[in-house]
Amino acid sequence: MFLKELTLYNFKNYESAQLALHPTINCFVGNNGSGKTNLLDAIYYLSLTKSAFNPVDLQNIRYEQPHFVIEGSFELPTGVQKVMCAVQIGERKVVKVNQQAYEKIAQHIGKYPCVLMSPNDTDLVREGSEVRRKFFDGLLAQISQTYLEDLLIYNQLLKRRNTLLKQFYERRFFDKPLLESYDEPLVEKGIAIYKEREKQLTAYIPLFEQAYQQLTQHQEEVSLSYQTQWQRAEDYPVQFKEALPKDSVLQRTTVGIHKDDFLFKIHQKSLKKFASQGQQKSFVIALKLAKFEMLCQHKPVIPILLMDDIFDKLDQSRILQLLKIVTRRKLGQLFITDTNPERMEQLMKALSLRARIFHIQQGGIERTYEV
Repeated sequence: MFLKELTLYNFKNYESAQLALHPTINCFVGNNGSGKTNLLDAIYYLSLTKSAFNPVDLQNIRYEQPHFVIEGSFELPTGVQKVMCAVQIGERKVVKVNQQAYEKIAQHIGKYPCVLMSPNDTDLVREGSEVRRKFFDGLLAQISQTYLEDLLIYNQLLKRRNTLLKQFYERRFFDKPLLESYDEPLVEKGIAIYKEREKQLTAYIPLFEQAYQQLTQHQEEVSLSYQTQWQRAEDYPVQFKEALPKDSVLQRTTVGIHKDDFLFKIHQKSLKKFASQGQQKSFVIALKLAKFEMLCQHKPVIPILLMDDIFDKLDQSRILQLLKIVTRRKLGQLFITDTNPERMEQLMKALSLRARIFHIQQGGIERTYEV
């Protein structure tokens, strides 16, 4: 699978743009703020129906415009498929494939898989458990529609239950039967999500460890583990009910799969506390490489790989090793952004790679050439 063409209208800083893309490697080069990352985000939208950087759709519309449209033509083994994503003020977001809209936009997830590496990825190390859960949920959602549906239902039920707990506290009354009507489906979906996370992490962790060792050439020892309250699924309903008094006081559901976390370590110590910035960046790049490998194993097409300004805080040896890894024979289509066109050209030549380079300037394509 590869993206043949990309067209933007009123998306972020682009009034309009149309790009004919290389089937393997495309490099967007230009100054900071010129719009390189916005092109990657447009591709991300076509894959996952949302922005990777701003979850508020309306804020991705170009200033003082009523809507944006992103269109892309994907070449698949079955033929060309045209994907369109449109957001208009006052209207629901629309996603279409070959002019056919979805009943539920979530049905689109996983059909055109992609993986994004960006400078924000180190938030996986620095921030709280919610960011790490979101990362792994994003992977599993692209692998399994059932997992995505279970997660959406679970989050809806959780939100309603938390609203009830807050209302009970504020109004000084408690309706136990009403609250329990949410408990059983929450437990049911929670167990299903927990089991799928545990199953998929068993396969994911070796891929991550292998990617890290390849990236660092076996110089460091790292580990990743799944931290959950549920060592056994049968414990889930019991602990859920036992937490009710605490839930009532804190006005939120205090146990469940929304409390799971993932522990990152280097040399058996906390990655957040003891790793350098370069080591942290290598760790999250390995997480993304393992995500790419997992999608390759589960999807009938090779995912698109988006790499946004990932060379910062990596030494030259790790940069070269990373590009060697991502350009191995399994590579599908790769998009890279960089502020330094000379570095990009030198790297392509050093690895004997063919690429199309787009010079970006203030929301426009200044020139295009191949190396």
